[in-house]
Amino acid sequence: MLTNLHVKNLALIEEADINFFDGLNIMTGETGAGKSIILGSVNIALGGKVTADIIRKGAEYALTELAFHIDDKKKIAALKDMDIEDEILIQIKESENKITMLEVNSKKALDVYTRMQNIVAENKEALLQKNNLLVKWNSILSEKDFEFKLAIEKSCFIDSNDYNKSKISEEELKIIEKEIQEFYQRLKSKKDQYLMLQEELKDKEHIDIDLIIKSLNEKENELRELNSKEKKIFSRLTSNKDTLKLIIKISDKIKEDESEYNVIGELSELANGNNLERITFERYVLAAYFDDIIKAANRRLSKMTNERYALKRKAEKGKGTKQSGLELEIIDAYTGKERHVNTLSGGEGFKASLALALGLADVIQSYAGGVHIETMFVDEGFGSLDPESLDGAINALMDLKNLGRLVGIISHVDELRERIEARLEVSLGKSGSRAKFIMK
Repeated sequence: MLTNLHVKNLALIEEADINFFDGLNIMTGETGAGKSIILGSVNIALGGKVTADIIRKGAEYALTELAFHIDDKKKIAALKDMDIEDEILIQIKESENKITMLEVNSKKALDVYTRMQNIVAENKEALLQKNNLLVKWNSILSEKDFEFKLAIEKSCFIDSNDYNKSKISEEELKIIEKEIQEFYQRLKSKKDQYLMLQEELKDKEHIDIDLIIKSLNEKENELRELNSKEKKIFSRLTSNKDTLKLIIKISDKIKEDESEYNVIGELSELANGNNLERITFERYVLAAYFDDIIKAANRRLSKMTNERYALKRKAEKGKGTKQSGLELEIIDAYTGKERHVNTLSGGEGFKASLALALGLADVIQSYAGGVHIETMFVDEGFGSLDPESLDGAINALMDLKNLGRLVGIISHVDELRERIEARLEVSLGKSGSRAKFIMK
């Protein structure tokens, strides 16, 4: 039975040692980890064909070894009897070669040992002579050292170190003597010059050199300041020239851009609302749509308010720079005056909002062509209406229903609830909310 597989330098595997046991053996690992290579190594060890590229990159060889456990005694005996005599002869031959090699090495070692003994004896004799000579010279050195110390004490030197520091060579001594001679020559020359100058300056007025030096230093400081100012002025002048060139270049570019901007800029100003009417292009387009929405909304609002109110877009320009064009006003037929929509009451505002929502739906459907807005939901707001206004709002929604649209109303007003034929009631209970449909 196979008990062990040893693999080294085979394809991706640097070295692996795997033991096998009785029963089922399972080999697991990631894809590409080398499981197939390990199984293939068994075939290689049993004599399968193999190529050189199976050797791991950078290695000189690859190795696969198998170990088997054999229980059959006859097979074991047969394996032991195979080539036993040849093996014994090989071992005897190897032993004889080793003995011969040991004899040769032993003889060489004995010769080396004899030569080393002779060399040691010669070195001992030479060492003895050197020791005797060393004792002699040490005695002489001690005497000379004593004499040197006596001489130092009698001399002007502090100790031997002071003496060693003061020693100079003969050449250095000659150089020093030459320097001394040259010094005395220069000294004599300076004395002669001094006497000559004294004779020449005998009748001359004394001048304070310190004042002249002080004045000279002041002038030099002024000169340095002037030079510094000159450099700064030159630097500014150079910078200004460069700036002037850049300004001229930018100015030319601005002139080119201005000629192009005369057209594009004017259009941009108009489109962005920088005009007499303070209205942007976007608001202008929206105002056109808004007018259509207001017309459609007024048809609803007039019916809901018994023709009292009508919506109107405020066309007048607003104060300051504020954008205008999309603000609403309400026309009150009772007073004959126009006022802001913010002055409407809660119920009136709801009716105006509902009319605008219905008008918006009508305009979108008319502009979109094939698009139909068939469903509309209205959330709250009915509670702020009086009974008459409530009737008007409900009639407007009923008109939408009659036109085939689905209208959904979200409200808690009891009167409105009683007038709706089909409704979904949501009630709150201890276990949560419940919903039910009621049809009349």
